[in-house]
Amino acid sequence: MELAKRDAKIEILKNELEERKSYLINKAKEVHDVSKENVFLVDVARDYMSILGPMKKEKEAQLKALKELSAYISKVTGDINESERLLQESKQQQKELRNEIESIQAQLREMI
Repeated sequence: MELAKRDAKIEILKNELEERKSYLINKAKEVHDVSKENVFLVDVARDYMSILGPMKKEKEAQLKALKELSAYISKVTGDINESERLLQESKQQQKELRNEIESIQAQLREMI
């Protein structure tokens, strides 16, 4: 249950990153378009682009890290589920062995 909540939070963060990325790209395009019309905005557009580049790289790195974290959580969850399945299997086999032991003990008692 805890992992599902964490996955949901990761998904929300991914969506938020995408929305902000889209917003920044749209604003960059607007500034670029407006700078064509106004010579004074060329420097502003250049500055904005110089800030946007590193921000974009940082967000991409964050997104990559979140994806890796999500993959890791999925793997761990799968391992936990597999472990639980193996534990149940072992318990079932142990129960069968106990039944067999009891059967053999009963047969031994009959022989005596």
